[in-house]
Amino acid sequence: MDKKRLLYLLDRLAAGRLSFSEKDELRTFVSSEYNRERFIEAAMELGIGETAITDFDEKKWEPLIRAAVEVDKSSAVGKNNGSQPPVHRTQLLRTAWLRYAAAIILLVAGAGLYFWFDRSAETQVSQSPEPIQAPIPDLPPGGDRAILTLSDGSSIVLDAAANGTLAKQGGTEIRKRADGQIEYQKAVKEVVPAAVAYNTMRTPRGGQYQIVLPDGTKVWLNAASSITYPTVFAGKDRRVSITGEAYFEVAKNAEAPFHVTTGEVDIKVLGTHFNVNAYDDEELSRTTLLEGGIQLMRSGESSIIKPGQQAQWKVRNSGVIRIADDVDIDQVMAWKRGLFEFSNINLEAIMRQVSRWYDVDVVMEKKYMEKKFGGGISRNLPIRNLLEMLEAYGVKFTLEGKLLKII
Repeated sequence: MDKKRLLYLLDRLAAGRLSFSEKDELRTFVSSEYNRERFIEAAMELGIGETAITDFDEKKWEPLIRAAVEVDKSSAVGKNNGSQPPVHRTQLLRTAWLRYAAAIILLVAGAGLYFWFDRSAETQVSQSPEPIQAPIPDLPPGGDRAILTLSDGSSIVLDAAANGTLAKQGGTEIRKRADGQIEYQKAVKEVVPAAVAYNTMRTPRGGQYQIVLPDGTKVWLNAASSITYPTVFAGKDRRVSITGEAYFEVAKNAEAPFHVTTGEVDIKVLGTHFNVNAYDDEELSRTTLLEGGIQLMRSGESSIIKPGQQAQWKVRNSGVIRIADDVDIDQVMAWKRGLFEFSNINLEAIMRQVSRWYDVDVVMEKKYMEKKFGGGISRNLPIRNLLEMLEAYGVKFTLEGKLLKII
């Protein structure tokens, strides 16, 4: 690898923009001791300087390195479902000398674990965090869990259901595929339903699920979310409603526009990929467009967004829909790719995600709420891995059962 290429990859590493192929390229490069020395030298040359070396704090970074090695040894590797690393620029480049050093270990270990704290965004909680005195209690991560409620009010626990046909409603057969996904298919003997029947899929805290709707639209539900939809789409449009967070890949049908309703907002599409985050406990609801085009309606106001844009509106009161262009798509889509990803986010917002995924109740002292962090970690790791990172940076906590206290 020539020096120009190495500097390019280092810059992308610092920005969190490495593709999988680039990550593999860099991992291969640093597998030799000689190249690791070149790696560090190039990192220093990239404007790091003596300040960053002074800022090197082995005690604070040792838990990160240890966690990466432990994860690798136990084969509890972060499964990111073919995801790519985050696409967001932080101010870490100026103080990233140690981050490069830690990255070498992470690249060699291949642990899929990458967590750092953005000191440019954070007011440090503690200059000298105390070492971990006892093993941290643990909880497993969430998984594929959901309940399907049929039109007659009966319910099916999907993660416990056997593969194959789950139910028949009118002219539709509900099936669970071998990969666990739920899909709706026309029955072999088609029956015209007397009335439109609606089903609801609901994920608990600590759950997520995938479904293929009767028109072929694919939907991914995040934790503590729901989608209500007809078992057969009939008429001039296709309508569903959601709570929480869902990602859609809409089947194209120009003659029947697809509508997603969340609260007071109606999202109209023809065929597109987009994410809707509409949790009641968040200050803002957000719709992020990845492909195609969508139109949003709220209180008579219409807004159109383009790929890469995000529509934002306040959850608890009426108001304008704001269109944002500076959207970190990878951060938005991290949950679907099996990751937590944070960029200049306060601890209170991080803990809302943690609460949903690990099914814990979080109580936090006010002094921590606005502390900001940046980084990422696999959602397939136990909660201990995340909490160890926080503790290494002075965020103290207790975990008793499913009550997590930040103290």
